Amino acid sequence: MSVAAIGIICKAPQPGRSKTRLATAIGEVAASELSACFLRDVATAIEAAPEALGRRGYGVYAPAGAEHIMRQLLPAGFGLLLQAGDDLGYVLFGATRALLDADGENRRDHKRDHESRHVPAQLDAEHLGGV
Repeated sequence: MSVAAIGIICKAPQPGRSKTRLATAIGEVAASELSACFLRDVATAIEAAPEALGRRGYGVYAPAGAEHIMRQLLPAGFGLLLQAGDDLGYVLFGATRALLDADGENRRDHKRDHESRHVPAQLDAEHLGGV
């Protein structure tokens, strides 16, 4: 069975480092706590997808060194990937590439059986020039 890799692009909730615009209104600690709640909610939604459909969640996080924070927030079955770069375009491109590469078996399954695609054709590595 193929597995869909579903990534949450996020900053590890840390006072003064996450939800900084919101923090000006509610304070740094409250903003980081709210950020943690958002992450838990999104992770719960990913976990709600039936396992029979084949899914695995990932936290695509920043900054480097915050893995321990993400491990505490996300379900045990989630993988963690450090964001590539600071620019959102690079982060998204790097995350797409990493999620496509996260399970080499998924890519082999995809190439063997186009009828059970696990990624949209627009994100297919073959169409992206071997990303």
